[in-house]
Amino acid sequence: MERWCAGFLTDVAVEVARTEFSRRGVQPPAYVARQVDRPAGEAGAAELVEVTRSQVLEELEVLGARLKSEGIPLVIVNANTNRMGPQFANAAGGARLLVPSQFAKYAKEIAALVKAGAFALRDGDDLR
Repeated sequence: MERWCAGFLTDVAVEVARTEFSRRGVQPPAYVARQVDRPAGEAGAAELVEVTRSQVLEELEVLGARLKSEGIPLVIVNANTNRMGPQFANAAGGARLLVPSQFAKYAKEIAALVKAGAFALRDGDDLR
């Protein structure tokens, strides 16, 4: 219910939540999606902008999955260097998650929400 009221759900998650509320006989408040300026994709080459970097590749992969679910194209640079070991990861400055410039603001907002734990599983979450 907390996530429903926060307005951070994707369209698919909203439908899944509605189905689950119905199954449990719960009448939730009206869903109000969080308003974020979502950029329109543009054809052609775009400048890539760094959203974040990390020595822990898995952090970038989780964030990348969330960004992809929002339709944001991305690339993770130096991923294989990080996989070779900590000495290589340190030398490369970690792996970097890059997005086209028109998606940078939106991607950074989502990254901040992920870092703040807005999408984290909590005790008692039904994982079925």
